[in-house]
Amino acid sequence: ERLQVFTQIGANGLSYRDPLAKQRNSSGYALLGGVGYEATSLIDVEAGFGYIRQNFENAAFKPLKAFNFHFVGRWTPKPRWLLTAGAERTVDGSPRSDVPAIFRTTYQLAAQRAMTDRLMLSGAAAYVREDYQAISRVDRRFEGSVSVQYRLTPNVGVLAKAGYRRQDGGLMGRSYEGVTGSLALRLVL
Repeated sequence: ERLQVFTQIGANGLSYRDPLAKQRNSSGYALLGGVGYEATSLIDVEAGFGYIRQNFENAAFKPLKAFNFHFVGRWTPKPRWLLTAGAERTVDGSPRSDVPAIFRTTYQLAAQRAMTDRLMLSGAAAYVREDYQAISRVDRRFEGSVSVQYRLTPNVGVLAKAGYRRQDGGLMGRSYEGVTGSLALRLVL
């Protein structure tokens, strides 16, 4: 009952619309095998390990071959609290014309606290490493945010969020820092 074994097989295709960018098209797959374990009624963990590969149509770009992993841990120390930690790897398209794909690794921590049945406070932090394929650029970014969610009715809610981002792009990348803010109306139909 407490232990689950899983396998995950994913496939992707990156296609660029610009006719000049077609040489950056690629396809790939990600394999994961792992276990989910409910340590207690308050703690559950899911961990998977495997392999990730991306092949590029242009032979000038070396295929991406890497160790793959996925992790999610959830802990409910008190009935109104939820703490979450996670890590994952993905391959995404690139905005640069000389880069066929970005290999992204993300580590996340989050906390949620239900203040009432209508009001929830959240905080999150993430570290993201983006490895640009075919050039020697690696961006490292830290993100942190806090949010307040208030449910006006069972189907309507308001969300306010503030955050901070700082990126170190090294010698070849973009370095920046700044704050973000958003206000949203949520509808559940």
